[in-house]
Amino acid sequence: MLRKRLKLPTDARALLPAGRLVPVKGYVHLIDALSLLPPTIAGRPLHLVLLENGALGPRLTAQAGLNKRIIWANWQSDPAPYYQLADLVVFPSLEKETLGNVTLKARAWSKPLVISRFCGAREITQHGEDAWCVPCANGSAMARGIEHVLHDPSLRAVMIVQGRRWVRKEFSRKVIMDRYLALYRELTGR
Repeated sequence: MLRKRLKLPTDARALLPAGRLVPVKGYVHLIDALSLLPPTIAGRPLHLVLLENGALGPRLTAQAGLNKRIIWANWQSDPAPYYQLADLVVFPSLEKETLGNVTLKARAWSKPLVISRFCGAREITQHGEDAWCVPCANGSAMARGIEHVLHDPSLRAVMIVQGRRWVRKEFSRKVIMDRYLALYRELTGR
């Protein structure tokens, strides 16, 4: 079992930011957010599971110091078990992030999402409906967003339903194939 392998307490809430450890992903601000969060939320301990890979690894390790609430997992070619494990997906990217597949994966795995309002996120999220959106590069706002969402089970449920609805509407196989066909017809004049 993944929880046991990661030494994650059975009652702990797992925060998952699934992405490379590179500057545009905003992990520096997520580590700041974690330091501002209480050790427990709604009576459950809080842990951040980082799938390590990228140039910022050493800097983030130094920034985090001895924070025992961070689980430094190895990079995973198949992060599916980590999405299943997550109680909340957090996506702290900076303004230059374009889309971010993490948003789509969180929705596909029926996970609530706290996300920064980077360029791509503004196009595919609705604050309070399918995601909880916070300003970019703001650890304090990220911490408040995480705490708010974890304290509100009805909000999490709404965000999950709306997020999955959006994925079906915009990214189902039929929708994508219909768009390709329309593009081909337009390009070929048929």
